[in-house]
Amino acid sequence: MILVFTTYSVGALAAIHIGKLSAGTMPFLRSTMFLLAIFLGIACLVARGEHDETLINKICNGEENGFGNYQDNKEAALLDLVQKTPGFGGYDYNHVEGQNDAVCYVHASCNPSIPREDCRFCLVSITNEIDMECRMNIGARIEYKDCRVRFEKYNFFGTT
Repeated sequence: MILVFTTYSVGALAAIHIGKLSAGTMPFLRSTMFLLAIFLGIACLVARGEHDETLINKICNGEENGFGNYQDNKEAALLDLVQKTPGFGGYDYNHVEGQNDAVCYVHASCNPSIPREDCRFCLVSITNEIDMECRMNIGARIEYKDCRVRFEKYNFFGTT
């Protein structure tokens, strides 16, 4: 008997490939496979945790900048936020990318009571929303219940 177990994604799909089996073991394997798939799905949900992505506030600056150095700096700065905020003390991080008229100021923070990876997932969701809703804008503020991101073409650090 050959039995191979493969997980394809985070608790989403589990498959069992079975070689030569007797007819009596098939119902047992089906029920075992079903229970194993449920267990993996629950384990992955518990491991990921649950952050709250309820939208609290979204403002896109009305001025657009188009493509160019500012857009490149904004994208680099937002990527930096996603990578560094979850590891930064208190999940509160500022960053400046670029210089002169292409400088981009960014800030991100997460609820300090959520796990580090949930902070990262939450910030990824916000940066995806920025990309969809405020892509060409020179500034935006998006706040979910458990995380928030702001970027601007001017220094707003120390202001509300």
